Amino acid sequence: MYHDFHNHLSVYASMQGCCDLSAVYTYDNACRIIKTLPDEKVSIVKGWNSSRFKFDEKDLQSFPPVLVANFSLHGFVLSSAAETLLKDEFPEIVENWRNSSWCEDHLSELLCFYSYIEPMDRIKLDSFFTMLESKKIFSLDDMLLSGDDVINAVNDFGYAGRVRFFATPEIFKDLSPQGEKTVIGIKLFTDGALGAKTAALKSHFSDGVNGFLLHSDEEVEDDCLFAFYEKKGVAIHAIGELAVNQCVRVYDKLVSRGKKLPFFRIEHAQFIEKEDALHAKKLNMILSMQPNFNSDSVWYRDRLDDSQILKNNPFRMLIDEIGFKPGIDMIFGSDGMPHGIDEAFKWCSKSEISSQKLSEDEIIKGYVR
Repeated sequence: MYHDFHNHLSVYASMQGCCDLSAVYTYDNACRIIKTLPDEKVSIVKGWNSSRFKFDEKDLQSFPPVLVANFSLHGFVLSSAAETLLKDEFPEIVENWRNSSWCEDHLSELLCFYSYIEPMDRIKLDSFFTMLESKKIFSLDDMLLSGDDVINAVNDFGYAGRVRFFATPEIFKDLSPQGEKTVIGIKLFTDGALGAKTAALKSHFSDGVNGFLLHSDEEVEDDCLFAFYEKKGVAIHAIGELAVNQCVRVYDKLVSRGKKLPFFRIEHAQFIEKEDALHAKKLNMILSMQPNFNSDSVWYRDRLDDSQILKNNPFRMLIDEIGFKPGIDMIFGSDGMPHGIDEAFKWCSKSEISSQKLSEDEIIKGYVR
C-alpha cells in the first residue's frame, strides 16, 4: 500500500457517489446521463473532460439543476436551473463562474462550494477510502482542506494518521487552534490548469488563449512569509514554465533573507525548465509531481502544440541530469485524475515521449512516505 502525495480528500470524499463522466466519451451520452438527474436540488457531475466535448448555452438551458465540474477541478459550468437555485445564497459565484480569471483566483472558495453542495458524511468517507485501498493507496496528502469539519470527520471515523492536511492562508486563519496544529503546510497557487487553459505557459495555447499568473511575486512572497511565521511548510501549485519560475524566484529571495521554510514543494511542475530545475535543486525544493499527467500529452492535443507536448513531465531530465531522487526530493501523487498508482505505471510505460519515462522502481519510491 502506498501514499498519494497529492490528492483532494476534502473535495473527492464529498463528491463520492456523484454522477461521473470520466468514462463517458461522447456528448450525446453525457447529455442523456445529465438529464436523468433530479429537478429539485443541485447535483454535482464530476469527471468532465472538456477536450472530449463541451456544453453550450442551449444545453445549460435544458439541463436540470447541475454543476458539471471539469475533472481537473479547475472550471465548471452551471445550468440555468442551478443558477436559479443558488443565486440568492451564492450570488457572486453565479455571477462570475464564466470568468476563468475570477474562478482561478477563487479556487479554494469554489472547492469549498462543491463540498457545500455535496456534504461529506461517514458513508462517503468510508467509500472513498475503500476505493483508494482497492487502488493500493493507504494514506494521502489532502492538498486543500476545506475546514475543521473534515479534520473532525477523519478523526472521528477512524482515519486519523492516514491524512496529512494542507490549507490556504484564508482557510487556515478560520481553523480552530487544534486544526491549525494539525495542518502541516500552507497551499498556494501561482497558475491554473491545462484543462481550463489557465496554466501559465511561456507560449499561448493552440487557439491563442494565454494562461496567466494568479499573483505578483510580492503577493506570493507575503503568503510564504505567512507560512514561515506559522512554522509551516509550503506546497505551491505551478504547472506552466512561468509559474514554476515564479516559485523558484520567490523562494530564492526568501532564503537569501534567512526565511527558509520547513519545506517548499512545487506541486505539478509539469513544464519545469532545466535552469529552474537546477535552481530548485540548489534550494532543496521538493518536486511533487503526477506521473499520470503524462496523459495530458495525449488528451490535450486540442490545445497544446507539439513543442508544448514534448515539455510535459520531463522526468528523465530531472532525474538523470539534475539529480532529483524519487522518494527524496521528488514525490508522486495522482491528484485524483484518476486515483491510484497503477495509472502512473500505465502512463509511464505507455508514453511515446522518452523524457516522460519512469521505471517501476522509481514510481514506487515516489509513492512511499
